[in-house]
Amino acid sequence: MKKVWATLRTFGVLVGLWVILAVVGILTGAVPIEGLRPQVSLGDEPEEPAAPADAGLEVAETEGDAGAEELAAAPVDAGVAEAPAAVQEAGEETEAEADEATEATRWAVCAASDAEPSLAIEDVFGDARPEVVVGCPNGWHVLGLTSRGPQRIAVFSVGPAPAEQRARVGQAAFGDVDGDSHLDLVLPLAHESAAGATRGGGLWWVPRDGFGGIREPAGLAPIAAVEVAIAPLDASAGAEIVAMNRTNALAQLPSEAWVFGGGAAPARTAALVLGLGGASVRIGDLDRDGQSDVVALSRGRVDLHFGDGTGFPRSHRFDLAGAREIALGDVDGDGGGDLVVLGDGLRWIRAGSLEGMEPRGVDGVPATLRGLQVLDVSGDGKVDLVGWDHPRLVVLEHTGEVDFVPRDALTLEGGPFGPRRHRVVDLDRDGAHDDVAMLGSTADEGAALELLLVTDALDGAAITPAGEPRDVPNAPLVLRAHLN
Repeated sequence: MKKVWATLRTFGVLVGLWVILAVVGILTGAVPIEGLRPQVSLGDEPEEPAAPADAGLEVAETEGDAGAEELAAAPVDAGVAEAPAAVQEAGEETEAEADEATEATRWAVCAASDAEPSLAIEDVFGDARPEVVVGCPNGWHVLGLTSRGPQRIAVFSVGPAPAEQRARVGQAAFGDVDGDSHLDLVLPLAHESAAGATRGGGLWWVPRDGFGGIREPAGLAPIAAVEVAIAPLDASAGAEIVAMNRTNALAQLPSEAWVFGGGAAPARTAALVLGLGGASVRIGDLDRDGQSDVVALSRGRVDLHFGDGTGFPRSHRFDLAGAREIALGDVDGDGGGDLVVLGDGLRWIRAGSLEGMEPRGVDGVPATLRGLQVLDVSGDGKVDLVGWDHPRLVVLEHTGEVDFVPRDALTLEGGPFGPRRHRVVDLDRDGAHDDVAMLGSTADEGAALELLLVTDALDGAAITPAGEPRDVPNAPLVLRAHLN
């Protein structure tokens, strides 16, 4: 009988907590009421995204937060710069009416470190607008976008790295792992030394629930996870997780791609052997047999593990000098997901039979290009190649079957800010991938990790990071979870 009463009391506390959070959420605008709060764009009044608490999670109220007060007083669209639009005279396109660069607010997210940060953008909480997920030395900060700039709405923190190691907080991945039609988060962490020796880390699954919030994060493996891809690999419910486990390359240990089955309790189903210094992993149907394959990048090497829906019976390896980034996209427009490899030059490999997978070069690519993306930025139905060549964002426009013409799409002028990560996305929900998020820092000692957001930015605009960085304020409710 005591156990029954204890269970009922616990249930009552949980119900009360949900009611309180719902009331607070409605009052602050965190929880929209159907019919009363219309969907808004970046330039309208903010619809604050916030996740309700669940077991093992803490929702912290931030009333009186100085940053929040400063944000409330900011003008509309503060912190989200709109690049100057090109004008057209006498049938010819010219540059914007003035040579002056558009100023963009610098938002300080967290402390910077010598380890690589990460940047991901996705609609995490289902409020029809993207959130920005920044990988910081202490964990992942989820930033909601409002008309007054970004707000911190969640923090997934990690403990300090072991002695003489640093935390490499990888890019958050998104996918419906448990098959409930809601995007989940998967967060990768690796501990590494300054020389590149890895010593464990962690991989966590953060499932979403049917109420727009999240459930308690679950630890999947204590591996040195540097990157994650999520996509269905078989016919069962839920998408599979493939994590790059970068084992210690200094000890000549080959990296592995760990495959976790989808469903309510993801567990490892395979460990695919790769090369030294594993860096990236992708999922796509490279041999066009209707079954997804795993593509993995390690030091100067790309491995293809061909799936058949039950496992990976075949594999193939490409040795490509200097290979440092990979991406998937339909380069030749034939409906297949081709492989693009950035290294000593840029090469692409046509999806299809193994016999036809001969690497082909792309001309006009800057030698220092990084941050490769394959997406249609011109809106003509053909994929373009996009990357950063400091101080400019370069678009290789798809002009023929496999012809690409480079152009400077955005230039960063003045100031000490230097991007370390960038993403070209649709921030303002206008249906075009022409907005840019840049994550970086200055050369000053103790400088913060800063975020710049620019909309409609791919028409040759010039952007100047403005003034001193402003701290990203906390939303009225901040979800905090410590990942053990």
